[in-house]
Order: sequence, then structure tokens, then C-alpha cells
Amino acid sequence: MNKIYIKIALTLLCVAGYIQNVAFASERAPKTKSSNEDDKYKSYFYPEEAKQAGAVMDDAFAIAQKYAKSTKGYKLYYKDDGATLHLKREKGAYIGKVEFKIKNPDSFDGIINMIMDSNGPKNLYDLFIGGRVSRMYDDSLVIIQQNYRSRVPDWQRHFQVIANIVESSENKVAILFVSPNTNGYNARTHKKHVNPIVESANSFTPDVRFQTDFMDPRVSQIYVNLAAFFIKKKPKYVKVTFIGSVDLNFPPCVSDKSIEKMTAGIFSAIFKLKHIFNKE
Repeated sequence: MNKIYIKIALTLLCVAGYIQNVAFASERAPKTKSSNEDDKYKSYFYPEEAKQAGAVMDDAFAIAQKYAKSTKGYKLYYKDDGATLHLKREKGAYIGKVEFKIKNPDSFDGIINMIMDSNGPKNLYDLFIGGRVSRMYDDSLVIIQQNYRSRVPDWQRHFQVIANIVESSENKVAILFVSPNTNGYNARTHKKHVNPIVESANSFTPDVRFQTDFMDPRVSQIYVNLAAFFIKKKPKYVKVTFIGSVDLNFPPCVSDKSIEKMTAGIFSAIFKLKHIFNKE
């Protein structure tokens, strides 16, 4: 892969009738660049915390690989023009697998940049407000905060994730996202969040508060159990595989069927990458 200077950020997640978007990784990877040079002062001051964050993402990578390779339990939820979305329910959570090809091999770098660009979501989602790096452990391992408007009045949503990008070969990149344990930071949490997919994340409790100049910490928080992109460049196309699971933090009155539908909305939004880059 050509050396890419990536503005670190998360590939989005948004709830409001449906939630929009979410993100895979073998060794830690290419140089990354914060979208704000002022964030450099946050770097490299948390060696023990960085070690734990790295261990969580190593677990996440191994788990995501298994879900990507497995076909057990998945049911086809949606198919369109060669793109597929499969869902299954496991450990009380919905897990999605999205697969598609972008028939433009030159789009490889652009796809990665769009996924990782903190301002990238504004090109895809009208509900996107903003994102920022709140902690930087090294050039490829950070914590990110993002905020979204909702189609439901006075119901903003935000989340916090560890983000990790990995270059395993010149033509193969993985991008991973997992929420740390931030229970107790949110006045509108409907339940205590426990990550059933990447269990090591439950013991990772960085003291990274939501920055009030950027987002209101009282709005509802959602959690990324696992979001992972495998991006592979082939001679005639780019193959994208996405594995995702999210906790939407809905009150108990919301039915499983509704949660399934909204979860599918998160993952099917990823198909937009295909349409954007096929046209280039």
C-alpha cells in the first residue's frame, strides 16, 4: 500500500430511526495523522493504558477474523447488485457481515481515507455533527469521540471507540473499532453496557471524558461491540468485508425486531462506499 497519511476518526455511527455506520485489523500499521495537530499534546502519556488498549484490539482482530471466515449461523438479510448483508444473533447481540466488490482498484487508498477521515462522514450522512481524537496512544492506536444528530427531536447520540489501523501487506489493510468501558459517564444510559463480543474491552476503563465543548455528555450513548473492515486490493477490484456489532442502548420497550431492523440499517449504509468509488 502506498504510504497513507490518514486523518484518524471513526467511520460513523448514528441512530435516529436507523443508525448509520460503523468499522479491521495483524500488526500495527501505517503512520496516521490527526486531523488536528494540536492533538499531539495528548500523545504518548499513557503507556500502561496504551498497552491495555493494544491488547483489546489484538483480541478484537482475532475475533473479527473468525466472524469474517465463518458462515455458521448467518442468514441473508439483504442482497443488491453483488453486495450482501448477512445477520445472526449470538451472545444476545446482532452480528452483521457485509461483503462487496468495488470495481475500481485505484480506489484502495481513497476507501481507507474515507473510512478514517474525521470529516468523511459528512459526505455520506446528513446527521453527522463531528468527531475528534480524544487520546492518541501511537500513530495507529487512538480513542475517538463522535456525535450525531437524530431524526428524533432532542435525542442526540454519541459514542467513544478505540480505533486501530493495520497494514498486513501492501494491498491489504484492516481497520478496527471497539468501545471501551465508559459506564457511568452518561446520564441517559438505559442499562449497564457489557460487551459480549470483545470481552476484554469490559475491563478497559480509560478516564476519557466527553468534551463538553464538542458534545453534550448528557445525550444518549451507544457502544460499538466490534466494527471491522477488511480491505483487499485485487488487480481488477477492491474487496471490502465488514463485521459489526453494536449496542444501541435502547430502553427495554423497544422490540428485538425493531433493533434488528435498525442494526441492519447501520450495516447496509456501508454499501454506499461501493456506489461512491465505482463511479470514480
